[in-house]
Amino acid sequence: MTPVRTLTVIEGRPQRSFAKQCHKCSYRAAVPVNTMKRPGAESAERQIITRKFEALGWEIGKKDICPSCVRNANHPQKKETEVQNQQVKPEVAVASQEPRQPTRDERRIIFDKLNNVYVDERTGYSPGWTDKKVSVDLGVPQAWVEKIRDENFGSIGSNSAIDEAVARGQRFLDQAVEMLKIFDQKLVARDKLDLEIRELCKPIESLREERSKLDSMIRDLAKAVRP
Repeated sequence: MTPVRTLTVIEGRPQRSFAKQCHKCSYRAAVPVNTMKRPGAESAERQIITRKFEALGWEIGKKDICPSCVRNANHPQKKETEVQNQQVKPEVAVASQEPRQPTRDERRIIFDKLNNVYVDERTGYSPGWTDKKVSVDLGVPQAWVEKIRDENFGSIGSNSAIDEAVARGQRFLDQAVEMLKIFDQKLVARDKLDLEIRELCKPIESLREERSKLDSMIRDLAKAVRP
């Protein structure tokens, strides 16, 4: 099924995401994906989204199935495959454990991403980007990113000015998060105080009503005893 474009709050910040809903239990999940703006990028973008959901345990197809339903479902075909795998000769099984190499399309997707976020060999990545972040963003092994970056772009690189700017930005974010926590605590304390004040006001209102009744009785008595 076609994923739905949405916004998801991750680490306190909204990010562009794509969501899918389980065909069986209606469970909904979203994965962050940076929108690719180059012409003809829709196919590559769909591959990235599918790979990210599959990494989370989803079965993606005409009917998307969440990891929980996948575990609970009865898959006789998978069981048969597992039995066949157990009968594979040892030397064949060892060969199948070799890491898969990226396809031409996967290499092109990684290359395009690096072309957008890698500055030059002296500077390395633009602020906030690393081999790990690129691999997570594309849903591919980090080793693929490292190899393609090293072969076609250069080393990771470092720039003291950029590193310091990133560090300052991180400190600012940490302070902002801490201030938000304190603000939330103050709001909770204020709400608690408002509740206590309302509880204290209840007997005061009752006393006011009693005083009003007493004043009325006194006036009636005064009228009755006057000559």
